[in-house]
Amino acid sequence: MKKYFIGIIISFAIVGFANAADIQYPVEELGSCQDQADCKLYCDKPENIKACVAFAKNNNLMSEEEIKIAENFIAAGSKGPGGCKGKDACEQYCNDISHIDECILTAEKNNLMSPKDLEEAKKVQAAIARGVKPPPCGNKKSCDAYCEESEHMEECIAFGAEAGFIQGKE
Repeated sequence: MKKYFIGIIISFAIVGFANAADIQYPVEELGSCQDQADCKLYCDKPENIKACVAFAKNNNLMSEEEIKIAENFIAAGSKGPGGCKGKDACEQYCNDISHIDECILTAEKNNLMSPKDLEEAKKVQAAIARGVKPPPCGNKKSCDAYCEESEHMEECIAFGAEAGFIQGKE
């Protein structure tokens, strides 16, 4: 079954080293990181985002959309809603459904989400604004797990239908 998320994540990417089999370590451009894990640590630091995005772009490690979103994040001052800095901090902040309005506003203003993700987030936001009660899971990760459990499926499907994720016989 297709997963429907309740929370929102500002989905800019830092560097996807998982598909980078031909990278030669150490990587001078990334603080001379020694391996994939070391490079990820380097790129998780907000002050290194420019170097990491440039490296990812030059080595085709991110899609064009991911690069554009990351560049938009940099252009926005490398700060997101709630003053978050970096992918992990912004995901943590925006994964809390109580921050949905601020996160959507920031994402839309700075083009930090794909059109599809933004549309889904707005559906969740609109449903909540109409008084539709989301499942009591609070964020994307816990809602994914919550809604995979058969005893919560009806509740999650009802919210998905009310939010506009599920239509017709889907």
